Amino acid sequence: NTSFRLACGRNCRCRPQACPAFAEAAEVSDSGECTCPAATTCFQRGRVGCASSAGFHDARKFWSSCEDCKCLSDTCPAGAMASSDKPNTLGDCMCGPDRICIDKGDGSPCKTFNGREDRHQQLFGADCQTCMCVMKLADWELQCHSPGAYKFRGDCHCRP
Repeated sequence: NTSFRLACGRNCRCRPQACPAFAEAAEVSDSGECTCPAATTCFQRGRVGCASSAGFHDARKFWSSCEDCKCLSDTCPAGAMASSDKPNTLGDCMCGPDRICIDKGDGSPCKTFNGREDRHQQLFGADCQTCMCVMKLADWELQCHSPGAYKFRGDCHCRP
């Protein structure tokens, strides 16, 4: 097949002869598709579901010409203490109501699957292996107990 559907938009190109390395197999199917491996889900444009012969929301198959399709784990990282084992349809895991997400690597707030910082510190991308839900401190524990200090992004800062 040497064509692609007009609905594919700007993300489709003439079909490559092989699937990307993250696909289940290197060979493109007769229908021009690749398949995500078991325990992964296809994401396109930051959402679950990829353009395929089944329509735009296929969670396993994608056109081999799709340049922004990715197969990502369909479970939240083990040990992150998320409120669910599965990410939402945007690829994010969620911390419980009494927890916030931090990046164990540097202590910063976690990023969502789309690379944004969640201002409520509840969401983190399922692909983040260093994100973890930790107990939220009580309001009295979050006070800066130093004259002239103020809180900003969870830290105490001294006024100039």
